[in-house]
Amino acid sequence: MKKSAGIAMIQVLIIVAVLSIFVLYLSSKTSDQLKVARLAQDRALAIVKNHAVTSNILFSLLTNHSSQSPVLVTGSQESPRVELNFYNAPIITEGSVIRVQDQAGLFNVNVFYKDVFKKLFLVNGVDESRAEFLWQMLLDWQDKNDDALGGNEKLLFGKQVRNGFISDLSEIVFITNLSEIEKKIFFENFSLYSVGEINLMAATSDILKAVLGENIAEAALSLRTRGELSGASLKTLIGSELLDNYRFTASSRLAFEVETTVNSVIYLRKQVVSLLPYARPPVAPVNVLQDIK
Repeated sequence: MKKSAGIAMIQVLIIVAVLSIFVLYLSSKTSDQLKVARLAQDRALAIVKNHAVTSNILFSLLTNHSSQSPVLVTGSQESPRVELNFYNAPIITEGSVIRVQDQAGLFNVNVFYKDVFKKLFLVNGVDESRAEFLWQMLLDWQDKNDDALGGNEKLLFGKQVRNGFISDLSEIVFITNLSEIEKKIFFENFSLYSVGEINLMAATSDILKAVLGENIAEAALSLRTRGELSGASLKTLIGSELLDNYRFTASSRLAFEVETTVNSVIYLRKQVVSLLPYARPPVAPVNVLQDIK
């Protein structure tokens, strides 16, 4: 009798253990599903917030004069009005980090002058012979013939020389073997979308040094960091000899990125747009040149 009772007790314990394991499994699955649901909800919220900030930026850019720093009206009680800049300095508002870069503050990778191209690399420690070589390789890649400036046009990674305009900045890595600093120079200072004169108010620090020289560039960058740089103060720094070749207001082509964080979810959207504030139907006021989500 006692033996039978002991066996029954063991069976009950085994059943209870199995049921406990099953309940723990279901609980774990439910917890995982809840985490996935929260992530999906956070991502959806991040996309909505990102879209709202993006729309707000476009509205601000279209309704503010480009010669002034546009004011972004936010829903935040702490910072209801945020001043945008055109030189890619980060602005934090409403759970998002915003960067705006005037494309006129960059060199066009398909249209450039040899002197400033070489200076851009020289101020970053690249020697003159290497800068000359990079200029030759970039020109050879784009010209319409197979005649090289300095020997045969080279092929890298089995890629054919384009013999035409670069259509994506990533092509740069196929032209020749580049060091990390050379890649950084290309990707931070060149664009496919810049047109016309360089906007010195929004130029990168490297471009300012290449164009103005390091001393004047450092003075201008110091003023810009403190929020004190204006067209008038920059013109005073550089003198009159450069005034006809450069601009001091933003162009209509702007790149901006908005990075929105909701809990552990980060949603990043990058756009390059051409703005036409006074457009009338059927012409759209915003022409999207690039949109990366």
